[in-house]
Amino acid sequence: MQKYSFYTYDFEPGYPQGDLYDGNQPFGEQSEKHRRGLFEFLFGKSGALFDIKNGDYPCTVMAHSDGIVMLRVERPRNVPLYIKEQLQQKGVIPRIDKQMRESNPFNYIIIDFREGRNLVAISIDGDAWRDTNTVANLFRESVNRKFDALNWDIHLALHPLMFNRDFVEYSRYLIKKKQRRVTKMTFYFTGGRINPEMEAIIKKDGYLSGLRNRSFNSRHTEISYIDPDSRAIARKNSSTLEHFVMLVMSEPDSDAFRLRISYDDGTTLNCGKQNKFEYEMPEDVFDSIFGFGSMFPELNIGAWLDRAREAVEEVWQ
Repeated sequence: MQKYSFYTYDFEPGYPQGDLYDGNQPFGEQSEKHRRGLFEFLFGKSGALFDIKNGDYPCTVMAHSDGIVMLRVERPRNVPLYIKEQLQQKGVIPRIDKQMRESNPFNYIIIDFREGRNLVAISIDGDAWRDTNTVANLFRESVNRKFDALNWDIHLALHPLMFNRDFVEYSRYLIKKKQRRVTKMTFYFTGGRINPEMEAIIKKDGYLSGLRNRSFNSRHTEISYIDPDSRAIARKNSSTLEHFVMLVMSEPDSDAFRLRISYDDGTTLNCGKQNKFEYEMPEDVFDSIFGFGSMFPELNIGAWLDRAREAVEEVWQ
């Protein structure tokens, strides 16, 4: 199943010129009325191409229906492929040939511009772009270049949805009050140094003790716990969450440490430099978008976006 980072969008105020707008009114007074026509104009029909960074990153409109657009943005690159020579003779060291092959990893962008909605969801795929903010910036810049080319005094702005509540207390609230189950808990280490005080804490914590035998000289280390005991994690007399957060916050200005907790409702919360909100798309919704058994099911993806919106509102209530 794919996970998506979420953003809200709006349009910077201005006095747009062109066929889609009444230039006598400030854009802020007519944004709800015209933004749907604006996106309809930009993205056309399914199968259309949308220019990202002068064509460097091929972008295709995968689906477009009833106020929802799904784009696929590719990042072409050449990757090495190592081919081992097949030998019949024993005792001979085979030759390994290196060949470069074209690869086209991609991210999906979903724009929800139905009435009263302003969400953008970007799939998380480390093979294309590890940081969805990079994809968001490429998309924003490309849209704004089109506005500039049309002499429209208007620009698209994107705002990442960040989790700003107390991570420990809210995690306990989800588990104990909302009866959410933790499906996966992952600790990431991407550089930095564990100070002596934290090292002493790590040695005594059941979950964090696994860090003791890890090599922190590598660029990237992660430890995942699948279906951990949610109630044990959430107990008031358990300090596991506090210890994880203390370790993350020991390097507050870097991305050296990060904690990621996924719940059974599809929500994922991050604790680190970028506390992004993430939401999971079930496989049946994803498959149906591409016509497995039906045409583009706006009700399926629309219902998924509605659930994501409810999850967003719960986090920020």
